[in-house]
Amino acid sequence: MSGDGRPPMRLRPLLDGRAQDAGVPPRIGSDVWVGDQVLIGGGTAIGDGAILDHHVILESDVLFGRRSLACYRAQICAGSIVGERCVIGGFIGERSTIGDNCRVFGALVHRHPRHWGGWDDDNEMADGPTLEAGVFVAFGAVLVGKITIGVNAYVGANAVVTQDVPPGNTIGPAQVWGCRR
Repeated sequence: MSGDGRPPMRLRPLLDGRAQDAGVPPRIGSDVWVGDQVLIGGGTAIGDGAILDHHVILESDVLFGRRSLACYRAQICAGSIVGERCVIGGFIGERSTIGDNCRVFGALVHRHPRHWGGWDDDNEMADGPTLEAGVFVAFGAVLVGKITIGVNAYVGANAVVTQDVPPGNTIGPAQVWGCRR
């Protein structure tokens, strides 16, 4: 037990055997609802009035906005930022940024172009997508790499997006947008 009576935080070891620093405990705002079997990583901050539905995962150093909802077993990975009044029901990869009033049910993932590099190496850490305010990402859509999805854009179900999307633009269901190498 730690000095405050809580069990110590445990993080998985890195692939090369190094231990990870558990950092600071999570900060949970007022009137936050936390469901069963929710995992909250060290350094994560959850805004007032947020709802974390059952089986949600917020990894370390996540900023989760006021009055936002994480549902459908959402996973929000390390270093990501979720704005206020969002609904997250998908996979949010490391270091992704989501503006206010967004709805995300697809996957936001970073690129890993040096696939031969070490998974936990600091120089392999890439940023994920950025969603500006009011973006909707439907189920099955995948947004890849350090791209920006403009204000009020809509990404349809099963679309694949690899380049920036202008504000207000609609990417249709199962459409491929961009083809970066």
